[in-house]
Amino acid sequence: MRYLFILLAVLLSSCAQTYHPVEYQLTDDRIFNFDTTGPVTVLNGQHDITAVKIFDDKVTWTSSDAEISEALSNQLQKEINKHGHTKGGEEKFLTITVMKFYTDRSTFVFHTSVDVKVDGGNGFEKMLHIEDGTNGSFGGNIVRSFNGAIAVAVIHILGDQDVLSYLGS
Repeated sequence: MRYLFILLAVLLSSCAQTYHPVEYQLTDDRIFNFDTTGPVTVLNGQHDITAVKIFDDKVTWTSSDAEISEALSNQLQKEINKHGHTKGGEEKFLTITVMKFYTDRSTFVFHTSVDVKVDGGNGFEKMLHIEDGTNGSFGGNIVRSFNGAIAVAVIHILGDQDVLSYLGS
C-alpha cells in the first residue's frame, strides 16, 4: 500500500509543470533595421503573477502572464537596441502587456497564440494577436514552442507599421 502512494505521488507530480521563459535567439535577418526619434525603453505592463494554464494535454503547463510579459519585454528591448537607429530626441516608451498566452496541439504541431497590448506615449495603443506553430515531430517540443512564440511576438511587434510609425514619430 505504501508503494502505491509513492507511485501515485510520482505520477501526479509529473502531470504539472511550470514554464519559465528562456530567450529563443533570433538571427539578425529576422528583424529589419528601423529609425527611432529617441531612445526607446520597453516596460512590462503585466503584473498579474497568478499561475494560469498555458497548455493542457497529458501534462499541464502553467506560467504567469507577468513572467511571459517580462520575457517578451526584455527580448523586445534587446532587439530594439540592436536594430533601432536613434536620431536623437525625446525618449519613447513601449509598455508590453501579455493578455493571453496559450498553446494547443494538433497531430504533430504545437500552436501557440499570444494576445499582446502595446502602449506608447501620446495615446498610442495597439492590440496584436500572434500565432506560431512548432512541428513537434522533428525535434520540436513544448518549451521550444513557448519560447519561440515569444520570439515571434517580438518579430511581429517590430514588423508592425503602426508600432514603427510611433517609434519614428
